[in-house]
Amino acid sequence: EYACNYNEEANINNESCEYSCYDNGDYSLSFDEEGNYIDLGVVGNYSSKITVAAWINSTDIEGYSYWNDIIGGSPGDIYFAIKDDKLAFCGQNGDPFNCITLSTTSLNDNGWHHVAATYDEDGGTNNLKIYIDGVLENQTTTLGSFTPSNLRVGSHYENSEGEFYIGDISEIILWNETLTSAQINLLYNNQSFDIQEGLLAYYKFTQGP
Repeated sequence: EYACNYNEEANINNESCEYSCYDNGDYSLSFDEEGNYIDLGVVGNYSSKITVAAWINSTDIEGYSYWNDIIGGSPGDIYFAIKDDKLAFCGQNGDPFNCITLSTTSLNDNGWHHVAATYDEDGGTNNLKIYIDGVLENQTTTLGSFTPSNLRVGSHYENSEGEFYIGDISEIILWNETLTSAQINLLYNNQSFDIQEGLLAYYKFTQGP
């Protein structure tokens, strides 16, 4: 349904989906400390396996909270955010696991970065991975299942003051599959979407008014 040539009567995937019609401008969404956000609703089931990726340009504001929310849900759901200048992926309110796995790259530098995280509850050792600009920067082993809820871009369920995303976002993609390091690197280098299996949501934010 995200393809330009979407056919609601189709019942097979013949790999002919075309997305280039949406590349009609260099647009992005801008967020500020006033707390503007986008409510995505429930995008699907990613309770035990997920990949989330985005293009962001995050701004550092002196005296602002160290939480900068890219996308998040209610307690028990995912939390994909900048924590004290580094990318974090965890469970909202520490459920099912805390935000202890961070990138090494600092992100609040007023520059564009591709950020991604993958998690597979049954993936064994190092089943949670953090990527910046196509490079694996950190990984750890943890356990727990997410409880999908309404997701928000630029905030989380409480829209708490001091935890809003500040900056621009040009793309967010979610899968209920765990992309490989090679696939994450492909996303970064091509700046295009060509991995369809397990796709839950694809928001390009590239269309103008």
